[in-house]
Parts: sequence; C-alpha cells; structure tokens
Amino acid sequence: MYLHKMSFSILLISGTLMTISASSWFSAWVGLEVNLLSFIPLIKNKTSKLSSESMMKYFITQALGSMIVMFSIISSYITPNMVTLMTLGLLLKLGAAPLHSWFPEVAAGLSWSSMFILMTWQKIAPMVMIMYSTNNQYIMTVFIITSSLMGGLMGMNQTNLRKIMAYSSINHMGWMLAALINSWMIWLYYFSVYTVINATISYTFNSYKMSSVNQMNKLQYLEKLFMTMNFLSLGGLPPFLGFLPKWFTIMSLTNNQVLFLTIPLIVLTLMCLFYYLRMTLTHMVLITEKSTMMNKYKMSFSLLMLNNISLATLLVAPILMNIF
Repeated sequence: MYLHKMSFSILLISGTLMTISASSWFSAWVGLEVNLLSFIPLIKNKTSKLSSESMMKYFITQALGSMIVMFSIISSYITPNMVTLMTLGLLLKLGAAPLHSWFPEVAAGLSWSSMFILMTWQKIAPMVMIMYSTNNQYIMTVFIITSSLMGGLMGMNQTNLRKIMAYSSINHMGWMLAALINSWMIWLYYFSVYTVINATISYTFNSYKMSSVNQMNKLQYLEKLFMTMNFLSLGGLPPFLGFLPKWFTIMSLTNNQVLFLTIPLIVLTLMCLFYYLRMTLTHMVLITEKSTMMNKYKMSFSLLMLNNISLATLLVAPILMNIF
C-alpha cells in the first residue's frame, strides 16, 4: 500500500517538474497528463465511499481541461490567437471561478492528505503555464475578481470543513493569479506561505478526523488557540504570516496602477475572514473542561513545529521587505 503511494507520489512530482522545465507546449502538456494520472490513484480511499465519486469528477474535469489545452496547442500552429483558449483550459484545471463548481464537490470526498495536495501541489503546473502563456489581462481580471467573490460568498453558508477549505482555496487563487501576472517572485512567496499554513490546518484536521465545523470541539484549548491564529493568518490579518504575501501583492498592484483590481481583492477577502472567525472564535469560547488546558494537552512535535513556522512573522518581515 505504502509502496504504490510512494511510486505515484514520485510520478506526481515528476509530472509537475516536467511541465515547469518543458521546452515546448507539447512537453508541458505531457507533464500535465503525467501529473493527472498519478494523482488519481492517490485519491482512492477504501475507508471513504465518496472517494470514487470524487475520483471520477476530478478525472472528467481534468480531461476536459487537457483536451482544451491540447486543442489550443495544435491550433496555435495555424493561428496565434489560440493562447486565450489555452488559458481558459488551464483555469478550468485550476478550478478558478467561474469554472470552479467541480472543485468543492471533488474536495468533499477526499482525505485530508489528498485535499492538501489538491489545494497546493496541483496548482503549480497550470499556474506556471499561465505565467508563460497569458497575454489577455481582461480575462485574467475577470477570473481574479470572480474567484475572490465566489470563494468568499459561497464559503459563508458551509459547515463541511473540506468545502470551507475548498472555497478558501478558490479565494486565495484570485490573489495568487493577481500576484502571478505582476511578479513571479511574489507569487512564489505567496504560494509557499499558503502551503505552510494549509499544511498546519490539514494536519490538525487529519489528526482528529474532523469533517464538520461542530467537530472542532475535539480540540483542546491551546490547539483551538493555534487553529484560530492559523485561520487568522490564512485570512491575511496582521501581524500573522499570511498577511505578508497579501501585503506584497497589494504593493505590486498599486505600483503598477491596478487599483481597480486591488480594492475588490481586499474587500472580498473580508468575507473569508468572517467565516474563519465564525468557525474558530465560537469554539474558543466553548471550553468544556478547564483542566484540559494543561493536564490533558498533547501535541505532536511535527504539528508544533508547523504552528511555530506558520505563526512566526515579525522575525522575518524586515528581511522580506528588503527582498521584495
């Protein structure tokens, strides 16, 4: 079991690296297909009946996106105006709004480890291809604003943690696309910070086998405190780590005189921050036993390290300001 997962994980990484380092569009497409076909076996989970459904939905959507990308690559030899179609196919593979409806449905049937890969690693190859191909700023602006809007709006009426994280990912996708069209270094930093925070949250949810907001009462007091701070960081609230990449993205957009994009991003992120606060602060108040604060408190070393990394911001802020 572990051997086949290790094999497909290596193929998953290889497919992404193949796309990033490709010298032609066809080689990049092959990397996307290797990445797709290696991720599908990792989705399958014998303990969950929904994993098969998610696997089929993911395969059909990704196959459609790959077909659009391949069609645009072939057509580009005839007419150079097919780059926009390639961008649409890649945005479908990313799950950016308004082509996002498959993303929460697939996420609902995944394990937390597969969910983490879907929210982070699976975004790298399509985003790199978008960085190489995009020349239509109007289409990118539409997808950035709609991703931020749908991620904030649709997440407000959810109680399923996987769907909440999926809509949160769609909202962050808008920010990452905005960073990508301005500076690849800011995108890389944003993506790295987003990955660290998501790793902490997903690891905690997986450790306690949580799938609903009501199950957050399983956490002890200090763990609830860490989770609250991680969600505030994910929402971009200063002085936490998640604030820095959003700050750098805002500075990059304002320096390029793109205020019409900056203001909607900031306003729509407040929706995400609202349901993060609603989800965490309610359970911070509901402490069942005060003795659990110290006597029964247990946290693994890896989770403790992830929390420390995801919350340590002020120490690295001056260095990062000089870099960006």
